[in-house]
Amino acid sequence: MRFQKQHSTSLTFAMGFYFFEDPSEIRQPLIAVIEAFAEHFPQRFSRISDTGDTFRNFAKSKKAATFLRDQIAHHDFYHSLFLMLSDAHKDTPPTQRILFWGRTLYPEFKSRTPNYLYFELPVTTDISTCWQLFQDAFHVCNFYLGVGNFVMSADDDSMPRSGATAAREVRDSQYILHTFDGTFRNHSYLTLLERKSSQFLIHPSQFIGVGREIKNNLKELNLAFPIDEKLIRHTNDDCVLVRADTTDELRVLSETLSPFYGDVECPQMFWKPDPWKEWVSNAKSTKELRV
Repeated sequence: MRFQKQHSTSLTFAMGFYFFEDPSEIRQPLIAVIEAFAEHFPQRFSRISDTGDTFRNFAKSKKAATFLRDQIAHHDFYHSLFLMLSDAHKDTPPTQRILFWGRTLYPEFKSRTPNYLYFELPVTTDISTCWQLFQDAFHVCNFYLGVGNFVMSADDDSMPRSGATAAREVRDSQYILHTFDGTFRNHSYLTLLERKSSQFLIHPSQFIGVGREIKNNLKELNLAFPIDEKLIRHTNDDCVLVRADTTDELRVLSETLSPFYGDVECPQMFWKPDPWKEWVSNAKSTKELRV
């Protein structure tokens, strides 16, 4: 398909962990989670970005875990810290990735979307290893929410640089819809989490971890955690961890927690009203193409 021709992609297993705490107060737990994941990356990281827009080579002499540990340990978090590492090369897509985004969420901030840790492991990683890492992360750090699922990983460095090109590719490609509404870093979804309501709807995920705050909010509202008990693999005062192993279990999970779609307006440029309405309708549909 057209999107695939222009941008190299690969299948990976991704896990995202969201938190609102000041990173400077939980440096060691965050570093511990990163170091645990780092043991399961078979390839050397080759690219790094501290902006999300521009990339440079990551020194062969550096170890990713050591580099991230030093950055997190010495950053003041008065200013945000964004770091993305991947093993992507010029002609090959990434098979592994680490992304850290954190800053102190001061009350005066207009936007208080959560901080997050994001990992993509090679598709060859055993699912039991992924689950163990997911569980261990919640035992080390009281995350607000965690999700995990297979994703199509794309090289951010090869994404379109102009609004017109990006709009055209989103508009014309059915393939990109699945990635667009499924990404753990979708801004509409981060804004939803910022509200901290009893609704924490997410796109269907194979792994779901609910931290203490969401669990207590549901309890105060006399709402039970809306998941079939057989899918709950671990629960205590701090978290509930859910895992779907089969297609039927994932279907149950998907029917219980439906995908969230933010209300978005037609862009002022690059998109006419009628094509926009058609695209939004397709994006929110359940066509077989998107399953």
